[in-house]
Amino acid sequence: METVTLPNNSIIKIPSTGRDWQLFTSSMDCTEAAAALTEAIKVAFEDIKAQPWTTTYAVLKTRMYPVMEKYAGFGAWDSEPVGEAEFALDSYRSALFGH
Repeated sequence: METVTLPNNSIIKIPSTGRDWQLFTSSMDCTEAAAALTEAIKVAFEDIKAQPWTTTYAVLKTRMYPVMEKYAGFGAWDSEPVGEAEFALDSYRSALFGH
């Protein structure tokens, strides 16, 4: 897990490795897929910060789903990584805005 410090000095942890993202690490090297997902979640955080009214689903759809689809062969499009992304986005929103 990677630690992210928010503008209000709150700290959250986000997935950063293939294991954190629950990718197919036992059968393949998922380093590239995990890095792409982690970068995408950070971009999604910026979207939420800039547009707090944006829903988690909208950010998932625009920022995460394309990356998850690209790395589907690594398990990135499975329910576990989608859940990890949703949890991280909700945690970010909650820590930043208090809801």
